[in-house]
Amino acid sequence: MGAEEREDDHFIIRWDYHPNQTNAVNFRYTYFDPSRTIPRVQLLNSRSWIGGQKAYSGAWTMSAPTWSNELRGGLNSTTFIRQDALNRDGIMGAYLDGWDSQQSRLFGKDGDTLTLENVIATTKGDHSLKFGGIYQWQRGNRVSNGTPRCFYDTAAQIIGNVPTRCFYRFGKKPKYIYNWQVGGFLQDDWRVSSKLVLNLGLRYDYYSVITVEDVAFFIPVLPFGMNFRSPVNYY
Repeated sequence: MGAEEREDDHFIIRWDYHPNQTNAVNFRYTYFDPSRTIPRVQLLNSRSWIGGQKAYSGAWTMSAPTWSNELRGGLNSTTFIRQDALNRDGIMGAYLDGWDSQQSRLFGKDGDTLTLENVIATTKGDHSLKFGGIYQWQRGNRVSNGTPRCFYDTAAQIIGNVPTRCFYRFGKKPKYIYNWQVGGFLQDDWRVSSKLVLNLGLRYDYYSVITVEDVAFFIPVLPFGMNFRSPVNYY
């Protein structure tokens, strides 16, 4: 049947820059790209997993004797795909007298997360103040489909491409999901005395309603209550 194959690519790039004593900038890029292929009973229909993650992040820090400011941001993108070889090559599945090419499907997911955050800290007498805000945006997607699979009673039917019946799996239409979040906070570490420090704070976060966006997908009306949302047999 063959051997399982794996391959991983992973590397990190980092850059730090200090233009002066009060400013610092850094950037980080992370790349991760694993892949895996496993053999199956039918050698022409192996199954593969591919995908990976890309992450970008950066920060800018400014400082002074009585205050500091830090601005941070990042973007993470993740992709995952599981696919059978016949699906990749656009080849229809077949069944004949115990011989089966097996199912041929594609399933994939991907998503992105964007984050921006700023924090300011300062000292006023007995008070150590810190306040800031955050914004986050997220997107997700998934897709699933499969190639047709036909059944034949004789080899002549395969040669003539005359199946006895076929099984169609139209899968699920792509679906995009979005949401976003904003938040802010205020924190005060108040030194009342040498033996007492009060940690006071207030935080507010708002989360948007999740938005679902369906990609246009043609679903014809069929007789007898049949539809393409689930597997259908035609004889």
